Amino acid sequence: MRSALFRRPVFLKCSWANSWECGGDLEKMCLAIMTSSATDADTHAYLRSHAYCGLDPAHVFVFCQQDLPALDAATGCLLLEASDRVAVAPDGHGGMLGALSQSGGLD
Repeated sequence: MRSALFRRPVFLKCSWANSWECGGDLEKMCLAIMTSSATDADTHAYLRSHAYCGLDPAHVFVFCQQDLPALDAATGCLLLEASDRVAVAPDGHGGMLGALSQSGGLD
C-alpha cells in the first residue's frame, strides 16, 4: 500500500518558477510534494503531463496544505479577497504534519 512507501519520505516544497528535472536513481525514490490550494491542480497537471519526471506515480504523494485567513502584517486586520470574501493564504511549513495526516500520508 502507499502508506508503507512513506515511512521515510523526502519532503520538498516545489516552486514552479524554478524548473527541475528528475533523473538518475530518482525513479526509485518516494517523493512527497506539498502544494497549496492555489497550486494543487497545476502541480497534478504538471506531473501528469511530464510523466511524473520519470518517477513511478505510485511513489509520488502530493498533499495540499491548509488555508488560513490572511492578515495585514501591520494592523492584524483580516484581508479581503472581495467585498464578501476573506482572503486566505497557505499555512506553510508549520502545517505540514497536519496536512500530511489529513491527506493520509501518515497512515
